This record gives sequence, C-alpha cells and structure tokens, in this order.
Amino acid sequence: MKKALTYICLILIAVIQTSVGRYIKIFGILPNFILTFTVLYSLTNGSFKAAVLGLVSGLLLDATSLGVFGLNAL
Repeated sequence: MKKALTYICLILIAVIQTSVGRYIKIFGILPNFILTFTVLYSLTNGSFKAAVLGLVSGLLLDATSLGVFGLNAL
C-alpha cells in the first residue's frame, strides 16, 4: 500500500510539474518538484529505494518531454 501511494504521489507531482510548474518561477528559476520529492524520499527510506524511484521518475519526465529519451533517467 505504501509503495502504491508513493507512485501515485509521483504521478501527481509529475502532472503538476509538466502543467503548472512551467509557469512558476522563483527569481527566474524553474523548480523541479520531482527531484525534490526524490531527495526527500531518499532521506526517509534509504538509497536503494530512492534510486529506483529516481529511475522511474526520470523515465516519467522523459516520456513527457520532447528531448532525448533516457537523459533524465541518468
């Protein structure tokens, strides 16, 4: 259940970042909500689980962007 909730939150954050997040600027810098979520997840759950979440979130961002596929997953 906890794993499913984590990935549901990740999908919701990805939707927010790709839709509304492009218009939010703090001193001219676009925030990366998925990176922040992954770092906070790694602080609470350990590095291996965070590495898997980082890979999934990178692939999710690559699927929504028009750049090179796999670049964010690295």
